Amino acid sequence: MDYVDLLKEQCPPAIVEYVTGTNMTTFGTEPWPNKDYVGSAVSDPCHIAALLYRSSILPNDVFLSFADYIVRDTGAYFDKIEEKDRPVLVAAMRQMATRDSFPQGFFSTITRHQIDVEDVLAQRFLTLPSAENATPGPNFEAFAYLRYKAAMGDPDALLLLIDALRLEPSPSYVLTELNQIRNLRMPQTDTIYQAFINDTRQSVSPIRVPGIVIANTVRRHLGLPKHEGPYQPLEHDGQPFQP
Repeated sequence: MDYVDLLKEQCPPAIVEYVTGTNMTTFGTEPWPNKDYVGSAVSDPCHIAALLYRSSILPNDVFLSFADYIVRDTGAYFDKIEEKDRPVLVAAMRQMATRDSFPQGFFSTITRHQIDVEDVLAQRFLTLPSAENATPGPNFEAFAYLRYKAAMGDPDALLLLIDALRLEPSPSYVLTELNQIRNLRMPQTDTIYQAFINDTRQSVSPIRVPGIVIANTVRRHLGLPKHEGPYQPLEHDGQPFQP
């Protein structure tokens, strides 16, 4: 579908001219005029029209910062776009999955909206990463892939994801990723959280006092009472907290 007409319907003439004249392969090219990088002055319907237009003509060598924009707006507007137009965005995400470097937010976007790019990613990830090689701190890309596969219904990926979180030495990283799993609306959130109801590891706050307990975070989400302890405050590297 040619989205130029939609663009003209939803965007001011100056935006239409800028969007249709933008070279997405050029270093330093901004998605929006007047240095408005995120399009804060642009209406949602215009955002959607521009996203559909650009996704429909996306060049293979799109510059990384522009790829970041495509992924960001796909994540923001996917649910607001009509079903008949979503294949355009899916095709763009499949193209993003072939890049040497994934755009910022790529895995979060395809996980949150369960966009099917599994066959493309399988060409890079020939097997599921082991839990030891997918801890979210040093191995975020492998962890994000497991999270995506789990969200798409792979039972082996789900088990490996849980094990990777158990092996992650930093309670802060574990807490961050557990919160992200909930924010991404993964259907498996409750199952994952149930695996940590007795995890008494505790983060250390920036002011050097024991902070948030993993077990209590997941219990609050599941509607369970707090863990009675004792808790294990750990440093960022997993070593016992030294006041």
